[in-house]
Amino acid sequence: MAVIEIDDSRYPLVRVTFEGHVADHVFDRYLETMSRVLQRRMKNAIVFDARLARSPTAMQRSKQVAWLKANRETIQTYSCGSAFVVASTVIRGVLTAILWVAPIPGAHVVVATLPEAEAWAIARLTAEGVALPPAKPVIRA
Repeated sequence: MAVIEIDDSRYPLVRVTFEGHVADHVFDRYLETMSRVLQRRMKNAIVFDARLARSPTAMQRSKQVAWLKANRETIQTYSCGSAFVVASTVIRGVLTAILWVAPIPGAHVVVATLPEAEAWAIARLTAEGVALPPAKPVIRA
């Protein structure tokens, strides 16, 4: 199933997970949700997990570039950093192209694993003096 999941349960650490080829309406909802994250006007760090992502369409890439350009100042003010988890060379190329056209303001890193990305993002938040809420216990039955 193709989805984009945005988990802000540990805000200011936000995790965005991309899986498969998503429909345009799903991509549009992703951008709307990310706009709401920015509207909080609070420092944050975002982990983009694209390990299971497929290449976005040309229209989606265009919309992402436009969104980054339109929100550049807010991102620059409130972002402590963005970590991208990318396994595919195709997705890495798409990310490079998007960031070339609309550079993301502030610190960012591209890594191979989710733990590495989260550790980097948490370190960035800590460096900016931003506290994380305590992790919620996982209950397994």
